[in-house]
Amino acid sequence: MNMISLKNVWYKYSNSREWVLKNISISFRTKEITVLLGPNGSGKTTLMKIGSLIYKPVKGSVYIDDKDYWSLDDHEKLIIRRTIVYVHEKPVILRGSVVDNIIYGLRLRGFDKREAVEKAFEVLKELEIEELAYRDASQLSAGQSQLISLARALILKPQIMFLDEPFSHLDKNKRTKLINILRRVKEEDRGVVISIHEESLVEKISPDNLIEIENGEIINIKTSQKI
Repeated sequence: MNMISLKNVWYKYSNSREWVLKNISISFRTKEITVLLGPNGSGKTTLMKIGSLIYKPVKGSVYIDDKDYWSLDDHEKLIIRRTIVYVHEKPVILRGSVVDNIIYGLRLRGFDKREAVEKAFEVLKELEIEELAYRDASQLSAGQSQLISLARALILKPQIMFLDEPFSHLDKNKRTKLINILRRVKEEDRGVVISIHEESLVEKISPDNLIEIENGEIINIKTSQKI
């Protein structure tokens, strides 16, 4: 899988008459970092959830390379979904230790526990939070919880990662660390899609693509040469 393409996508929630997304056509690719920039309530999260195949558009299509995702059978959908990860803005923390949280996805995919724990420590070391390994995950701060959610995604090595406001609870040093990790993900020929509302972060991230969204519509698209 190299690309996720949204074609003329419209979306509204079942309890609302208002369209959250209006006629969105955009592609997310491997080997690229894409930033979605817009104020809170602009539709960024909904767009991320459609791109990561969590939500089905009310109108329009989502293509994985040349395949119309929502017309595929369940087995094909499962194979594709395993190549994509979405990380919520509000960290989702499971019961147990930090390591238990990080290895959850690997264990679901059949990894041996010892191998999964080894991989967890590699990610913890990369994020410079090894000391949290066996701490009760329910006792973490907001910033620590956000890092654990990110670690749980990184360990799966997805083809494309969707990160919803991943910097919101991180201090300056952790933000820089995460940006460097995401650049490495790109160097491994994988893709990253990041939603942010802080325009000051754009220069620090230095994305390949900047998509500005407002009131459910894309108002501007810039590539790295013009950012």
